[in-house]
Amino acid sequence: MRLARSALVFTALLVGTVCARSAPITLLGAPVNTGYNVGSEAVIRADLGGATGPGQYEVFADVRYAGATTTKTITLQPEGDQGVYQGAMQIPTDAVTGLYAVELRVLDAGSHAVVASMQAPGFFVYRKALRITQVSLDKTFYAPGERIQCEIGIENLTDHDLKGLRVEFSNENYPWISTFSGQENAAGRMAVNPALGLVV
Repeated sequence: MRLARSALVFTALLVGTVCARSAPITLLGAPVNTGYNVGSEAVIRADLGGATGPGQYEVFADVRYAGATTTKTITLQPEGDQGVYQGAMQIPTDAVTGLYAVELRVLDAGSHAVVASMQAPGFFVYRKALRITQVSLDKTFYAPGERIQCEIGIENLTDHDLKGLRVEFSNENYPWISTFSGQENAAGRMAVNPALGLVV
């Protein structure tokens, strides 16, 4: 019995699951404000593009004084399901003033591998002893030569009494008060009368 020479073709069907590669995560973030007073909270926000759920990733902010090596790590919590995360760091009252650097990190919640990172804009820490809370005038309109009576409210931002404070006013000619008077000349201009400026 002879078998004719032929080409035998075998087709194998492989059944399995092919996992699609997830889309890359985009990361944007920054402090909410450019500067914070000592004793206040520095708030940092991050926006994750491509995140599918709030529990899929962990977001951290590493904060350090510019030039230093010691860092303070802040855990950013999800704000809803839109990929927005936010966290805050309490600035000590004796913190060093100056520029603080911020680095954001995104970790996979399961494997804890870093999937995205960025150097975010930094913020400044300053030390302000008091804050002006209100300014009120005794009248709305003043005639030339009248004195302005002004009441100022201030708030002590420190943990101790402030002494020797003095409130000063600059003697300025405010732009909404005209010092022009008289008739226009041939060129269409009026003479300036400095006596019409407000006395402060």
